[in-house]
Parts: sequence; structure tokens; C-alpha cells
Amino acid sequence: MRYVLMWVRPDRQEPVFETDDISQCVLWISRQTENSAEFSEADYNVIDRDLDADIPRATSFL
Repeated sequence: MRYVLMWVRPDRQEPVFETDDISQCVLWISRQTENSAEFSEADYNVIDRDLDADIPRATSFL
């Protein structure tokens, strides 16, 4: 599977990076929100490129 991490903006979504490993997306979001008070988990979205669908948020593991 191929995943893309998207930065959610008020008027659009911008790709941050693409990977085969969803854990890389989770780790990146975790580090970003941990190190910056201006970003939250809601600022990011992970999309499954194979299904062209959003991955449901499961913030309990972040």
C-alpha cells in the first residue's frame, strides 16, 4: 500500500510526503505535534493512495 501524508489547510490539502509504511506517517505526525504548539493532529490527514481514501483517525496510539 502507498500512503500520503497531507497537511490540511483551511482551503486545501498539501502533500507532505509519500511512503509505503503508514507508521512513518504516524511517527511524523506525533513528532510534529509534540514539538510544535501551533500544529495539532487535526492539521494532518493520511490518504491511502491504493484506495484513494482517507485513513480514519485513531489518535489513541499517537
